[in-house]
Parts: sequence; C-alpha cells; structure tokens
Amino acid sequence: MAGEAVPVEVVDRVKLVTLFQHTVPAGDKPGFFAAMQALLTATFSVASLTFGFLGDVLSPQTLCLIQAAGFVPVALALLAVRRREPVPAVVGSAA
Repeated sequence: MAGEAVPVEVVDRVKLVTLFQHTVPAGDKPGFFAAMQALLTATFSVASLTFGFLGDVLSPQTLCLIQAAGFVPVALALLAVRRREPVPAVVGSAA
C-alpha cells in the first residue's frame, strides 16, 4: 500500500546482508550465505514450534514476559555496537 512505512526489521536485514556482502571474501560468500540461510530457517522453525507449545501451556502474559526477557540481551548488545559506530557527518553542517 502506498504510504505505509517499511518495517524496521526489513531495513535492518538489508543493512546486515549488505554488511556481509562487503566483508565476506568473494570465495566464501556462497558457503557463508547458504549456512546463514540454513541457520535462520532452522532456528525460526524451532522457535515457532517452541513458542506454539509454550502458548498452549502458559498464559499469554507469561509468554510475552519470556519473549521480552529474550530481547534484553539483544538490546544491550545492539546498544554496545551502536556506541562504537562512528557518527556520520551531516551534509551541509559546519565542521
């Protein structure tokens, strides 16, 4: 639909794949991307089954808290990485 925002995870995934395309040596790219896709496919399937089972056993509130607790280490890691990235210069600003 026109005017809808692109989800953040799509933008992040594109940035991550672009990073890998620039940093992985050309000879290693086929194996690297095949392994990455296999790992993503396997972990997504296992996570779907696990949370489907947990959704049958636990309350929705408990399940949401478990998922939120899983995001805390990821958020802290991303915060640490962000602090190490150089801040790009703004075009037209006085340096």
